This record gives sequence, structure tokens and C-alpha cells, in this order.
Amino acid sequence: MDANAIGNNTRDFCRGRYKNFVPPDGELWCEPVWDSLLCWPPTKASATTKQKCPFEDGFDTTKSVEKKCGYNGRWEGQNGTSNEEYLHGWANYTTCLTPEMLRLHGKVYTNTIEGNMKMEIAEKTRTLEFVGLSISLVALLASLAIFCRFRSLRNTRTRIHKNLFVAMVVQVLIRLTVYIDIEILRRKTYGIQRGIGNTPVLCEASYALLEYAKTAMFMWMFIEGLFLHNMVTVTVFQENSYYRIYRFVGWGCPVVMTLIWAIITAFYYHPKSNHTSEIEQVLKAVRAAVVLLPLLGITNVLFMIEAPLHNVKKFALWSYSTHFLQSFQGLFIATLYCFLNGEVRLALDKTISVYLSLRGTDLQARRQSTFSGCQPQRIASVIEMEEEEMRSSGWIRLCCRGGNTPPPDRPAE
Repeated sequence: MDANAIGNNTRDFCRGRYKNFVPPDGELWCEPVWDSLLCWPPTKASATTKQKCPFEDGFDTTKSVEKKCGYNGRWEGQNGTSNEEYLHGWANYTTCLTPEMLRLHGKVYTNTIEGNMKMEIAEKTRTLEFVGLSISLVALLASLAIFCRFRSLRNTRTRIHKNLFVAMVVQVLIRLTVYIDIEILRRKTYGIQRGIGNTPVLCEASYALLEYAKTAMFMWMFIEGLFLHNMVTVTVFQENSYYRIYRFVGWGCPVVMTLIWAIITAFYYHPKSNHTSEIEQVLKAVRAAVVLLPLLGITNVLFMIEAPLHNVKKFALWSYSTHFLQSFQGLFIATLYCFLNGEVRLALDKTISVYLSLRGTDLQARRQSTFSGCQPQRIASVIEMEEEEMRSSGWIRLCCRGGNTPPPDRPAE
């Protein structure tokens, strides 16, 4: 059984595997140790042990890594010495890195101080992504709920908006799931745990679906522009909808593109109603596009630029700006296409007005019901006590006649 297989490589497993080991008399041996990546077996003093690289992202499992036991029976550290503080010793895991990760490691760690600063920037960027993606998810779901709730918003334009929102929601959910999985595994200090990154099928499926969602999002952005073009140049004064074609292009073409991407990736990495209102709507759509399209385009262009890893300040600027725009992209789109949409605001205003009106009527009815039923016995007794007096003075007839005739003992005014 492979001691370092997924599920076996834990601190408890490592201790249990060698708990009965006893060094031979008169010989110095390094104790078995688990260094959070591999379980190292007991090794004789001044000897070197070697084993396959662990199943980690960026590691080549066909390569090997070594750890040396010092002459005094303690694992050697990075500088070739051993001490009490670092009982688990040191192993040079850079030998396990794939060529791509090795090049990236060389760019990031030009020196220790700058390397640590860049890693700190990357950690803060990930936090920024969490916040942005979460806010975008809430905004997109709220926008979808609004578009689905009101019948007055059910037209071709809002249908295209909804499809764009759905593509972005799928992308955001996958990103959040992958990021949360990474954070959970990182906080577990008991060896390699099962997760998306350590399950090849889940990992490949997740990133393939993420690529599909991204491609679908770009395609629906294109359809937004195509629909706007048709409104301006072709169908300003006619209600001619191509929604079925849009839907096929928006969700069908990304399937083909994603399949091509997946095949290439696998091959590369595994060598094994009236005219006036319509014109106004067109102008509003044009204004939204003028704001939105450069915003989305800038985000995608920035991601095409290679990260400037040679300079800490430039890397921080690139990292914060690109990931801010990407993670808050959903919020920007939901705001421009839904929250600032005049039709949406009008529909919401009507709904709120109706709700407040009904609520006010209901409160008034409750108050009247409460007043009429608060002291029924007292009201009944008052009526009984004064009924004879009211009958003799003619008030009963007054009430029965609707109040138009005065009592008999009172002259008409």
C-alpha cells in the first residue's frame, strides 16, 4: 500500500504506520515524520531517503524528492544542519515542480523579501475576489428574480439580459466553489485531503464547466451588442425577434468552443409597442452599452496582459485592478441592466405602491375590527339602557331612514 496515496498521507496514518519501529541497539536513526506533504520513514543517520513527489497542484508525480538524516540522528534543515526547532527537517520540493511552475517560481521568488510580498498581495487579491464574487452573486440573483417576477419585463431584451446573468451566475458559483475548496484544504493540517483539486475527474469537470460558462458569458455579451445593432439599424420600428437564434448562439456555440479547448488542453497537458417609446429604449440601451462594453472590454484586455512579476508595485497594481474588475463584473452588469433600468424601477414602484396601499387598507380594517370587538358587553349594555329613550325620541326611525328625516319632536331645519 502506498503510504503517500491520497487519503493515506496524514499525520495519524504516518504515526500508525511506524508506531512499532524500534531503532537497532547502538545505532542512530531519524524518527518517522510527516512534514504536511509526505510521510518520511525512519532513516539511518547520515543516510538519505527518497520517494515520489506527492499529489499536489503543480507537482510532477513522476519526479522524486529527497530528505537527509544527519549524523546525529536528526533530520537536516535547509542549511544542512539540524536543531531542536525543526525536528521534521527540510526537503527541497522545488525538484517536484512542473516546468511551468518552476518558471513561475523563479519569477516570483527573485529574492525572499519580494517573493513574500508578492505572495501577500496574492492572498489579499483572493480575499478581494471572495468579496466581489459574493456581492456579484447576490446582485445577479436579485436581478434574475426581478426579471422573472414582473410580466411587464418579459421581452426579448430582458430575456437576453437573463441569459447573460445565468451564464455569469454559473461562472461565479464555480469560482466560489473552487476557491472555498482550496481554502478548506489549505487550513487542514493533516495531510492531503480529498477535494476538487485532488480528484482529477472533479477538477477537470469543474474547470471545463468554468471555461464553458466564461465562453457563454462572452457570447451573450456579443448577442447584447448584436441585438442593440439590430434595434438601431434594422428593427427600430418593428417587433421582429430573433430570440431563438440568439439562444442557440449563446448556449450552443460555447459548447463547441469549450470542447475544442478541452481537447487541446487535454492533448497539451496529457501527452498521453409605439415608435417613440422604442426609440427611447434604443437610446437607453446605447447609453448602457457605452458604459458597459468598455468596462467589460478593459477587464478582458487586462487579463491578456502577462502579470508583471518582476516588480512588486506593478504586480500589485495589475493584480488588484484586474481581479477587482473581474470579481465585481456581475455587480456592474446587474446595476446597469437591472437596477438602473427605467422599466424595472417603474415596475418596482408600482409593486411597492400597491403593497403599501393594501397594507394601509388592511391596517385600517384591523383597527376597526379591534375597536368594534374590544368591549362588546359594555356597548351592548349601553344600547339596552338607552334604547327606550332613543325609541321615544324618534332616533330609531332616524337611523332606519338613513338620517334624512329629523325626529318627530324636532322641527326640520
